[in-house]
Amino acid sequence: MTDPFSSAPPRRGVRGFLDTLAQLLFTRAELFSLEAQEHKEQLVHAMLLGGVALVCFLLAGVAVLLTLFAVLPPEWRGWLLAAVAVCLLLSSLWLLQRLSAHLRHTPPPFHDSLRELRRDWDVLSGKQK
Repeated sequence: MTDPFSSAPPRRGVRGFLDTLAQLLFTRAELFSLEAQEHKEQLVHAMLLGGVALVCFLLAGVAVLLTLFAVLPPEWRGWLLAAVAVCLLLSSLWLLQRLSAHLRHTPPPFHDSLRELRRDWDVLSGKQK
């Protein structure tokens, strides 16, 4: 005598569809969570490095400016401040341009998760096999 449950056909119908959908949603939620954690770690790392670099840059700039003030005659100090201001303005414009270019070329957050969800939807709706 054979066991009727051993050779049971795979589940079909609404229940099978809902099970498959639930499994896909759990998988995508896990992917979304992993991507969120990765983005958070990258942001914290970038902020930390940027903050330390900014402090070092500011300290170096103050040291150079004080050294030049001590060495230069009083009549040249105004020109020194003007040159430093122009250099800082040009540097800030260049950095803003670089930041803008970086943001334009970086994929949006959760790009992979959204792509996978679209692919899953296409498979479930019958558009792609």
